Amino acid sequence: MRKFRPSPRNAVKEIIVTPFTPSRRILLVWICLLLAFLACTPITIISEDDLLKTEVAESLQETLRAGGEPPTATTEAPPIESSPTMTLTQTPTLTLTPTATESPWIEGSVERAPYDPAAGLGPPDVHDDFSGTNPEFELDNASGVAHGWYQNGRYNITYPTRGWWTWYKGSTALTNFYVDIVVYNGDQCVDRDAGGLLYRYYQIVDFGLLFGVTCGGGYFLGVTGGPGPLGEVCYYDTSIIDCSGMWDHPTSEYIDAGPGAANRIGVKALGQQISLYINGHQVESMVIPSGYVFAGNFALYLGAGQRDNASVSFDDLSIWFNP
Repeated sequence: MRKFRPSPRNAVKEIIVTPFTPSRRILLVWICLLLAFLACTPITIISEDDLLKTEVAESLQETLRAGGEPPTATTEAPPIESSPTMTLTQTPTLTLTPTATESPWIEGSVERAPYDPAAGLGPPDVHDDFSGTNPEFELDNASGVAHGWYQNGRYNITYPTRGWWTWYKGSTALTNFYVDIVVYNGDQCVDRDAGGLLYRYYQIVDFGLLFGVTCGGGYFLGVTGGPGPLGEVCYYDTSIIDCSGMWDHPTSEYIDAGPGAANRIGVKALGQQISLYINGHQVESMVIPSGYVFAGNFALYLGAGQRDNASVSFDDLSIWFNP
């Protein structure tokens, strides 16, 4: 290696030559080789992500060499943005639920209500389903004007003369009883058309007690064979006997009124005590004179409030002895 040192002014420059030993020659060779290697090898810059990937790859290789399962990736991939998609909303299907058909009759009429007085009496002693196979009531009388007959599972009565009453007697006669029957108003009835039962009816003198309903929503308490001409019908409630025919019928919320309406009427007779029911509800209670206590028949009646089209029909008669 050569070194230069300054010499005094106007002095002759002296060149000092440093001896070149073998060890220095070897060091120089290594330096040259290193510089040549660096000049020929490209420099690669490794980012942190690449470094992380390298470490993950090496870890994966180690796991596979050891016979284990590859690790599950825990890093979620970034979401892929996509174009907006039109969503079609399905039109809801309209489901129609069938509406339960309500009965045209009120509670306790066609079928007895749980509170009906007959509910705990058991099977009746006498029953007429009005099919006509075992008829309880007589048919047409000799007058030729009124008509009573079995048809379509009912007993039907018509009478085309306004202000007149007609009835048809049954075969059972009792003093103490509970009786009930379903009364159907005529299809063209007017308010004063009436239908119901005679009970304790004594045909020889045409005497008996009446209980029934009117088309206008009232009920009727009556007696036949009382004061006046034979067979006259009078309003009777133990304190009043009115034979004028112009009665104001008592009304009740338990009555189904109007054309074709159905009502179940019931009578309980125990000696002088009379209790009257409509659709299972008691509407009257009275004590009658002792002269009215006797064994009489039952009969079905129609009171015509109009000249034409007065009619009534009956179904499901039941009678219990000594309830």
